[in-house]
Amino acid sequence: MSDIFVSSGLPVDRNKIAKSLSWTPRTKSWTGEIGDLSWVVTRVDDPALWAPARDPESGVCVILGGRIAPEEAGWKAAEGLPYEGGLACRLVLDHWLRGGARAVESLNGGAQMIVIDEKKRELHCRTDRMGFYPAFTWDAGGFLLCSHPDVAAAALEDAGRPCDFDPVTMAEFLRTGTATHPHTYWHGIRQLDAGTRHRFEFGSPAGLRESSVYWRPANVEGAWLANRGEIVERLAGALLSSVRRRTLPRLGKVALLLSAGADSRTALFGANEPSAVNCFTFYDEVNTEFTNAKKLAGIAGAPHEGYQRGKDYYFEHAPEAVRITGGMWSMDSAHYSGLLPRLSGANFGVVLTGCYADYLFKGLAYNRRRRSVHGKTFPLYTLCDVQHQFYQPFASLSDEWTGRVTERLDRRFAGLAGGSDRTAAAAEFLRLSPIVREADAAGRLLLRHTAAFDPFTSDNDVLEIAGAMHPSQKLNGVPFGMAVERVTGPRAKEVLNNNYGAPVGASELTRVTSFLLSSLKRKISGQGGGQPFERDPNSVATAGSWPYFPRVIKFSQRLRDWRSALPGAQEDFLFGVLGEDRRRWSIEEWADRDHSLFMRLYTASLWLSQNPGALGRVRAVRA
Repeated sequence: MSDIFVSSGLPVDRNKIAKSLSWTPRTKSWTGEIGDLSWVVTRVDDPALWAPARDPESGVCVILGGRIAPEEAGWKAAEGLPYEGGLACRLVLDHWLRGGARAVESLNGGAQMIVIDEKKRELHCRTDRMGFYPAFTWDAGGFLLCSHPDVAAAALEDAGRPCDFDPVTMAEFLRTGTATHPHTYWHGIRQLDAGTRHRFEFGSPAGLRESSVYWRPANVEGAWLANRGEIVERLAGALLSSVRRRTLPRLGKVALLLSAGADSRTALFGANEPSAVNCFTFYDEVNTEFTNAKKLAGIAGAPHEGYQRGKDYYFEHAPEAVRITGGMWSMDSAHYSGLLPRLSGANFGVVLTGCYADYLFKGLAYNRRRRSVHGKTFPLYTLCDVQHQFYQPFASLSDEWTGRVTERLDRRFAGLAGGSDRTAAAAEFLRLSPIVREADAAGRLLLRHTAAFDPFTSDNDVLEIAGAMHPSQKLNGVPFGMAVERVTGPRAKEVLNNNYGAPVGASELTRVTSFLLSSLKRKISGQGGGQPFERDPNSVATAGSWPYFPRVIKFSQRLRDWRSALPGAQEDFLFGVLGEDRRRWSIEEWADRDHSLFMRLYTASLWLSQNPGALGRVRAVRA
């Protein structure tokens, strides 16, 4: 979508930074300099809409990371504004000049807004409500803002201010699949909090002067939204409005990564013109997920393309995916890497997915367990006491490194104990803010840096509801499904939610009944768990969207070649963290014993290879 870089008090090569933040041949860049303040913006979308804007009279400039999502009336109003630049930034600029920080906070969408006031020598930065846009900063004798921590680290090194590598953050990634906010792989480079405003001064001396919070979800401290009927009605309206704002004709052609679940079909049937949405579905082998996604596209009258992955798909594209995403998230979620040239070549103005609905509306960030009767589990959940491990599996590390990671987690979640509703909501917020750090982030970050990606879940109206819902209404995602059913209408109802084999708007009882009937049918037909890889030893396919990674790993010669050529310094560091016993594991043993940790290990190794000086700059380890 876009990348940004701003610095003051540092000598920087703007052209070099623009090149570093250009991930595709289609990328356009803008640069500027005001005294010792330098800025760079790169984007892959329409400059007429998204280029930086400036008011010559006031000397105020606006640059935008990510996207705002005004109504069509807002876009039309921007056309008449007397400023230079893209319409979106003109609109932000007008709000700022009329009402300052509070005025721009009312603007909608997952964007980082930067306002540069040349006359006052001030820079104002606003992060979006839940941190959908990656915003990193450094502030130590000057300041820097950047959407990619590795690019920030490279710029600081070029300026004679190199950052040390933070091995605890990598240990966190290996153990948990991500790292606690605000840490990065670089000491001194941290992620900004979501829902905050910041004021910097540039010139001499340059630095951060003040920060404050402008938005937090209501359910952490305030009133609950607990009435299911009200939730469904309000959420259906918010989802529909959000998708329509993001599929306005002026934004250009729409691409949708479509599955047979609930989330992405919301974007298809909620679009202003569903038949004009270009749908893409990944698959390893044609399965129910693929055929039902194709049916959904057919019901909408929309074009549909399948994208079949080869068995080495993830490893073939992994080095570039690590470079683009920053290597803090596992490559087994870098699903879209092979599709990026297709999305880029077709010049789509908007790319939509169903991303983040699971986190915001289906309880994925809670500690929960499946309900069971007489040892039989069902696809319904109940809350558990708060503990560090939740959705993604935690891996064991050596005792020393486990302790360091636990110290960080303890600090992040200090004071949260027990299983109360309020505690669950507080833990959920800490896990999801900024949401771009979630453990499946690699795929979303690929889209965010290289395509016109605009998640409809970043809409202000959607977040107000997600941030107020009682845990009981999120825990199983039932109200969300009912809201989606209203958005998609009766035409799509016949296509079941592939995740449960039940209608999208199913109640808890209907979901359990459908689950039991499906299990019984598989038992009678001898299909076992219904997974293609169970029936065919040469298959890597599952019944869902993504492959069966233990077998993907076993089949890969690339991985064997990587493991045999692993540099000694990397091997010593990584297995010092993981434990020496794992150093002897074969690829087959990794696949059978801990394929998730193996994918994290592989990702970390690729990042270390791309940042060869990191291990030589390890500060005395601290949590």
